[in-house]
Amino acid sequence: MNMKAHFFWGMMSLFCISAAWCADVDIFQRIVVLPKEAGTAEKLLSRGIPVIGTVGESTLILDKNTELSVQNGVKIPVYPGTSIYVASSIDPDKELPVQFRRYCLYSNKNEYLLLFGDANLIQTLLEQRFEIRRIRLRPWTPITQRTPIKVAKDPDPLIQEMLDMVSLTNYQMLLSDLVAFGDRYSCSPGHGAQAAQYIYDTFVLYGYADVRFQDFDSCSDNVIARKTGVINPERIWVIGAHYDSYTTGNAPGADDNGSGTALVLEIARILQTYDFEDTIEFVLFASEELGLYGSDAYAEAAASAGWDIQGAICIDMVGYLESGDLPDIDVVDNTSSNWLEQHVFQSISNYLPGTAYKDSQLPFGASSDHASFWNYGYPAILLFEDYPDYSPYIHTSNDTIGTSVNSWDLAISFTNTALCSLAEAAVPAPREIYMLSHEINDPLGDGDGTADPGETVDLTVSVKNNLGYDATNVQMTLSCIDACQGVSLINDVSVLGTLANGTTASNDSDPFVILFSESVPSWTDVTFQISISADGGYSNMASVAVTVTAAEYVREYFWNMDVDPVWTVTGGSGNNRWQFGQPQGLGGQYGEPDPSSGYTGSTVYGYNLQGDYPS
Repeated sequence: MNMKAHFFWGMMSLFCISAAWCADVDIFQRIVVLPKEAGTAEKLLSRGIPVIGTVGESTLILDKNTELSVQNGVKIPVYPGTSIYVASSIDPDKELPVQFRRYCLYSNKNEYLLLFGDANLIQTLLEQRFEIRRIRLRPWTPITQRTPIKVAKDPDPLIQEMLDMVSLTNYQMLLSDLVAFGDRYSCSPGHGAQAAQYIYDTFVLYGYADVRFQDFDSCSDNVIARKTGVINPERIWVIGAHYDSYTTGNAPGADDNGSGTALVLEIARILQTYDFEDTIEFVLFASEELGLYGSDAYAEAAASAGWDIQGAICIDMVGYLESGDLPDIDVVDNTSSNWLEQHVFQSISNYLPGTAYKDSQLPFGASSDHASFWNYGYPAILLFEDYPDYSPYIHTSNDTIGTSVNSWDLAISFTNTALCSLAEAAVPAPREIYMLSHEINDPLGDGDGTADPGETVDLTVSVKNNLGYDATNVQMTLSCIDACQGVSLINDVSVLGTLANGTTASNDSDPFVILFSESVPSWTDVTFQISISADGGYSNMASVAVTVTAAEYVREYFWNMDVDPVWTVTGGSGNNRWQFGQPQGLGGQYGEPDPSSGYTGSTVYGYNLQGDYPS
């Protein structure tokens, strides 16, 4: 877990970072600290205020000379070559060590806003039981509202089957392996790189073909395994935890956060043999203890690529139960991610009756990887062992199995909760032989991959057997069911033979052949039905829509808006000016509401992305 600082509004002092910086220094950027009276970070963000972080009940924003910052803000200069961190002590009464006080911009009690350029200072702070969070000089992205997941009242037998596969023995083995590294510190000379390789190898051992490292700095990497959705591969659900520990040497990190890492790996083991409609990414983050670096890099890359992450379930510390406490599932959310928390609660009610749960929070000043997703506009929640009675042994050599991880029942309860919630969200693929993909080829026509009037085309279909058993005499039959005038089927049957359970097959060697006569009007949408049959009376159907057109597209001009072009704009302020970001799909006072994304990605350059604006 990473403890971020807070402070109470009061007397604050600004220090010069070093003597060399006191004279004739160009300020790279200025930030403004707003008191809680200015509004919460989410509310300020909804007004177009460039929020970059929170400090307790106060909010950090970029100094854009807005009326808000001029009237209410305390301005802080940020000098070249430095980084901003929020730090707090795990031990409530411990003050900032003397050697760090010259780096302190603001303080109150044991929470500190720090500015320094020496990365080695982070290690020193961590070893003294301080935790830190980096503040980046980029505005947060407002979280796009998602449609709440509809969880069926009746449990899905497939998900119950998955839950029955959760193994305490395997979980204990994974955690023991992680603790055996001695430490999993991300940077040299820690064992973070070896732990990352172990995680990578475990994903491969479990049968994942799409496994990758995400290298974002000179320290150890994020480790990611992807399970591509068979129906909606563009929709992504993330389950993640940080695998690093806080320092080198004797830092076993059993609860923080070997317990969360073992949970993610155990769920990955079980889900590998199942298919889901949406894509799932299992992500083990590096460098959380150094300031949420790994999850920040992952979320930033996802946002830059325009990934449609529906939600993220993050895990941090799930193995400690205070003596005398009753076990429960604590879930941490924010206003924009409350629907995802409610989904977890409903999943618990459906699959784990009798399991206690609650809407919770982290210790004041604490954060974890879920916050990185919030910063880039993605809904996210955190599963956490308890508040306020979390493990007192974190960031010590006593964060071990038996002392800090002292409740296997609690750890497995969290594993079951995360598994059923994730599986319900990603939607298990039905026990069927279903269509994975289809493709139009026109080798005898103009070769543009579309059906033209007067053209004969091949239709290639790929299917997968998810019945749970081998299927024999599998056959596909094609029929036209809508807008069929002038459409002739030259070959309407493809025989696939025996299809073993879990395998795919295609009719590429014997494709369907379709003739579209010249009488078919351009831009006609023709719908076909594919009947899939097998021995034993099995049958299923899928549909394919084909647009008939002779049009050819030529791109005249294109500007990719996945990345901020950093254009200079004039006039207006706040929402009432041109800006880069993701439209929120709000408004509607003057007609239709705004879209919730751009034409080819999630971001746009637009005017008032929050909704209605003056004509």
